[in-house]
Amino acid sequence: MEDYVLNLSNVVLPDCLVDRPNRHQPTASDHVKEEMVQHFACDDYASMLHMLRDANPEAASAMVRFAQDVSEEAESKTLESVPQAGLTQTEEKRVDTHELVLGLLCRSRNQGVMPFLSVGLGIMAMRTGVSTRFYRLLTHLNLVHDKDWSDNFCRRVDSVLQQRFAERCNTRVRIAVFDNCSCAKPLHCRRSSCPPRPAGTARLAAATRFTYPNPNPNPNPNPNPNPNPNPNPRRAPHLTPATLST
Repeated sequence: MEDYVLNLSNVVLPDCLVDRPNRHQPTASDHVKEEMVQHFACDDYASMLHMLRDANPEAASAMVRFAQDVSEEAESKTLESVPQAGLTQTEEKRVDTHELVLGLLCRSRNQGVMPFLSVGLGIMAMRTGVSTRFYRLLTHLNLVHDKDWSDNFCRRVDSVLQQRFAERCNTRVRIAVFDNCSCAKPLHCRRSSCPPRPAGTARLAAATRFTYPNPNPNPNPNPNPNPNPNPNPRRAPHLTPATLST
């Protein structure tokens, strides 16, 4: 069993989860939360999903040897030596489980820590509509953050995504529509009984109409005839932006 020893004193947090200049709340500061918001607003989660395993290779290796029941001397092929794309279903499950174990260890010491997997599980629990009692149980076990925290986090991610879409809008169309419609009354109606139209109405309508581009240029919105997003019901879905989208 000496090969399976896990030294908890050597478990560290990655730099993105620690705000070192903040002495009062180094792991729960707004800086750390905003950085996590930016990570969740990305299109790919592969580089962040196992952040604790990547920051603690010795701890991950000890759990791998324990799960595969191999000694350090006789170790020939473990999860660490296999590319992520070449893992089997059982090996993928072990990798995700090791990340969850490390997250629980860190959050049992400091509940303010924001592991990527724990935050994502909280968002998925809210999206699936679990009961309040069950969500409180998940929070009690330090698996997820509390519901108010997760709700606020989702709103911040949504704000970042809306801002990114707004930056890609066609401002030339918006300005042209506003300049042509900025008069106090319509050109075809100059009667005093006709109520004036605010100049900002056309600007607001144009901004609302042309702010968001078509995110799906494919004329077929659902090229996959299978409505089930998980064709293999025995295989758990991965944590991806699609599984967290509302």
